[in-house]
Amino acid sequence: MPKPERRRTSGGTGAGGAATNVAKTTEDWFVDRAKETGLDFVHFNGMSGELYYPEIMAPGVALFDYDNDGDLDVYVVQGQMLRHEAPRPGRYPPTGPLKDRLFRNDLVVQEDGKRILHFTDVTEQSRIDIQSYGMGVATGDFNNDGCIDIYRTGLSGGRLLRNNCDGTFTDVTKQSGAEDRGGWGVSAAFVDYDRDGWLDLFVGNYLIYSLEGDIHCLSVTGQRDYCPPNSYRAQPSRLYHNRRNGTFEDVTAKALVGGAYGPALGVSTADFNGDGWIDIYVGNDGEPNQLLDQSAQRARSRTRRRWLARPSTAPATPRRAWALTPATSTTTATRTSSSPTGCRR
Repeated sequence: MPKPERRRTSGGTGAGGAATNVAKTTEDWFVDRAKETGLDFVHFNGMSGELYYPEIMAPGVALFDYDNDGDLDVYVVQGQMLRHEAPRPGRYPPTGPLKDRLFRNDLVVQEDGKRILHFTDVTEQSRIDIQSYGMGVATGDFNNDGCIDIYRTGLSGGRLLRNNCDGTFTDVTKQSGAEDRGGWGVSAAFVDYDRDGWLDLFVGNYLIYSLEGDIHCLSVTGQRDYCPPNSYRAQPSRLYHNRRNGTFEDVTAKALVGGAYGPALGVSTADFNGDGWIDIYVGNDGEPNQLLDQSAQRARSRTRRRWLARPSTAPATPRRAWALTPATSTTTATRTSSSPTGCRR
């Protein structure tokens, strides 16, 4: 295989007084145009100096066509101030109201083919008003009315927003039965697991966590630091079956067998073995990933359908090395990794 062409440049620091560099391409593949297109959004993680674990979790975003005009709109998830206390001096205070945002894609294609991309913040007119600590977002038409709905995960459960097909959304979380009560949901996926033509819902939960039970961890230098995920117990994910009437049934106990779970960070759905039934692949944080395979149970009826939880052969997400040390009033962990604080993913 021929080697890439190199150019010799002057002013180098090598032994011969010159350095060699691979020729740069003339154009970048991706250019950040968020500001010029109107995507004006800054995520706030609630950082107060107390080193609460959720502060190091990144938010989610969804690209979907909520108004059925043929182009992709953008939904972004926002955080909140934890414990509703003022940030310490030197921290970054939030600006403006902290709520999730919906941006409508107002793409214009001119006669000469030139495309002008612009997004408009339509959060207020869409009636979306979520002001809780968010994590991820999934989209899908759960009620088969032809309009894409939104499921948003968070630190204190999920929120289901029904698309009214007129540019507005209605929060139907409580009546839907898919609120993931008490869950710290991170990822989610709409998936028709029983092939009845109606989208069901998988919610990937993360850790059993509360601000009151936040654990104090120390770095190798003895300073306060963020804790690793194995400082907390993993929380079971949930599977909701679509009842076809706007509500969901929690079928986790009877559908997800095997006993293994979490802490879930990502989820992907596909028919991995080509048997015609959708499987679920869950990416866990620091633990083996899981492939929830329907093939072993495909002879069962739809209402009794089950998965077998099988560890994935893919390597788990690398975990840092930590050592637990005793403490008088709080559980303390010492970080033995040299990676920067908060750089977990």
